Amino acid sequence: MPVLFDMSGDTLVFGEEVTGDLITSHLDFLLDMTAYSADLSLNAVDFSRAIRVGDQDGTDNLFYGYATATSTHGSAEIDLLANKVAKCITEGKLVHIPKAGNSSNSGIPMGGRSLRNAAGAVDPTPSFNIYAPKYDTSIAPIGDEQKLGDAMGRIACVHLVGHPLSASIFVDDASIQAYLETPTARTFLACAAGGAPITFNFYNQISEQLSKVLGGSLSPTPVCGGGQGQPTLDASGMSIPALKSVLEQLLTIPGRAKYMIEARDESVPAGTPNTETVANGPFPILAGDKLVMYIRPKIEFSADTVAQFQSTLQGWQIPGTPLVDAYNFSAGTVHTNGVDRGQYWEDSGHRAQGANWLGKNAWGDGGSGGKTSWQTEYGNVGNYSHTPGYLEDGTYNIAGSNDQTTPTTLGAYIGEWTQVRFPEKYALTKVIIKPIYHNPSTDAQKQNPTHFALLGTNDDPVGGGDWNIIKIWSNINSTNTWYYNNTDTPLTVNFDGTLHHYKYWRFVIKQRQIADISNNTGIESINMIGVKETQIAGSYSTQQPSAEAVDISGLVTNVVSQSTKVFNASW
Repeated sequence: MPVLFDMSGDTLVFGEEVTGDLITSHLDFLLDMTAYSADLSLNAVDFSRAIRVGDQDGTDNLFYGYATATSTHGSAEIDLLANKVAKCITEGKLVHIPKAGNSSNSGIPMGGRSLRNAAGAVDPTPSFNIYAPKYDTSIAPIGDEQKLGDAMGRIACVHLVGHPLSASIFVDDASIQAYLETPTARTFLACAAGGAPITFNFYNQISEQLSKVLGGSLSPTPVCGGGQGQPTLDASGMSIPALKSVLEQLLTIPGRAKYMIEARDESVPAGTPNTETVANGPFPILAGDKLVMYIRPKIEFSADTVAQFQSTLQGWQIPGTPLVDAYNFSAGTVHTNGVDRGQYWEDSGHRAQGANWLGKNAWGDGGSGGKTSWQTEYGNVGNYSHTPGYLEDGTYNIAGSNDQTTPTTLGAYIGEWTQVRFPEKYALTKVIIKPIYHNPSTDAQKQNPTHFALLGTNDDPVGGGDWNIIKIWSNINSTNTWYYNNTDTPLTVNFDGTLHHYKYWRFVIKQRQIADISNNTGIESINMIGVKETQIAGSYSTQQPSAEAVDISGLVTNVVSQSTKVFNASW
């Protein structure tokens, strides 16, 4: 019985992670309901009476329901059986049998603690610490058996605080069991005690699921049937995969088939499906047989969001999460939030017509129409400029005399660049690139880039070391990006804050939208958003100390220190 947890809001808790085979049991329980009261007991005869097996030669349509005047139809008996099974599972006394093993394959995970090795100890070699610590003792031993809701509550206590008897974390620790015993809105007709049909509600969601798989009224193929020894229409048999699987397992037991002797073909003559009949027999479950069922309950928590008193909260930040609100990498007082963070700007060459085209103006939220943008040097046909910054022939497919080369870890990237240096490493979470013209109407205006790249490094570029490629864009134009759907559209890209932490950032244009040697290229702005490297959470392995979790006492979060309102449990 694996238990999963779903928290309201953005509360973070520890639960079991389902991987691989979804029907592999996480927790095993024993339940013996053969000797309880009449309305809360389960025996082999309950199955053999309600589920009937017929004789079919060529199909899997073997299954019927026990239908008499006291049940009205076969599926009604299956639904009554489903209610009985669900009630026993829900209200019966479960005994928890712990699995044998170690922290890698058994036990109930405990939250709020550092990872362990398979032996359950914090290993001096961090790479071995990949398992949550486990509670390997029974939460419901013999003598302290628990109902299903109570067992789920104890498992939740182990997950959250490490011990099954810490029920004080619940405002109402009986609410789970009360919810499980609440009938569903779905109903069926049956005559459980003879007389006229009456309406029954399904006991809970377990009984609804059983009705679906056992051929009850909620099944896509509900069973029909007749009384014991009475002829049943052959064609009314149904194929029920779950029952067939159990039947095949039972028939592998020597001598078990004789208990189906009543199931026989009574068709005389054969060949007319509407009149051929069979005599159905009991499903061959006998006293002493063990029925194994897999259920996957899920608890939904409604958690208080204000700490009730000063206490110790333990946990870690999600890796890559900024510890402060992300801000623009401001490029001076005329841009963004007006905070000068000690940047220094350089470029491979820019237009010389005054401060309006200084390369540093590309970093931040610039103006419009090319006024506070970065543009490379101008050149004329037959009179190529020798000032660094000229973008030869609109592209670097043919190298020009003043081409700029940026060495990278994947080889040289050729193109004009503008770059910024910060006094320390910054973590990038978003970049917004604005073109000079979104929807250029003439060739002279089609100077927006189409092939370009963003790179970063922590080494001074003067040394000639490789830059790290953060992202390369290609085939960007006004149709698919800058003026998408006839709307001015800056290019916006989000980044994982754990990946790119650099002191130097370089933007390189390799090619503009059209090849025109009489025009230069450029952009209006590169607006980078993020935080300092010291202001972003690292990986869990770097956050976790060698022993227990980080103490963040007093932090007001959605994890409540005293009580958690558990209002609901469902499947």
